Amino acid sequence: MHRQKNFKLVVFAGAFLSMNAGYINAIALLSMFHLAVSHVSGTVTRIGMAVLPWNENHFFEGLGLLGCFFLGAMISGLVIGHHQFKLGRRYGVVLMIQSLLLGVATYSLNHQLIQAVYLTSMACGLQNAMATSYSGAVIRSTHMTGVVTDLGLLIGHWLRDRKMEQWKLVLLGFLLLGFITGSFLGDACFQLMQNDALWLSSITSGIVGLTYFLYRQRHKIRRFLGLPELLNPTKE
Repeated sequence: MHRQKNFKLVVFAGAFLSMNAGYINAIALLSMFHLAVSHVSGTVTRIGMAVLPWNENHFFEGLGLLGCFFLGAMISGLVIGHHQFKLGRRYGVVLMIQSLLLGVATYSLNHQLIQAVYLTSMACGLQNAMATSYSGAVIRSTHMTGVVTDLGLLIGHWLRDRKMEQWKLVLLGFLLLGFITGSFLGDACFQLMQNDALWLSSITSGIVGLTYFLYRQRHKIRRFLGLPELLNPTKE
């Protein structure tokens, strides 16, 4: 098993994030707009298909989803400043921004405003760019194409050489399981709460983000006072 520090935390955090993305995407698909928001491959296809014959609504809806996902990723990059996972970076701030976006999206969804899917797409772009790599493994929490591809590669390499980095299998497996679980929960909660089910994701992201933010501030105070470190933060 992988010996690097914080591996269990990375697995837990990755599973939580992928579950959150699956949950959000399921609700977006089940809502009145029926649009996927956690990935952009289908969105780009939708844009291309809207050209001939010209479909103005599909074209600009797709363009809006693509642009908002991109904007979310850009904001995440500005806030965190690095793609490699490491404790001490501003993940809590990003999760609180995501919580705000999802809260406004829920309000918009309840008022049948198309802005709801744009905001959820931005929230997914924001989350997907939080930490895109760990010890050489690519981490994507809002879409499973890369995860399934890497799982297939691992199994293929094992069948060829009988060698496998088992820690990658564990990490990728939990990412996939988290997304499937989140999709199931999103469907179940939507049947019970309809659009208001998205509040659960907003509240959960906010609580987790605030908790991490306060923990990080506690560390900064301890460092200022010369006390032992609680985590190993990066310079800001």
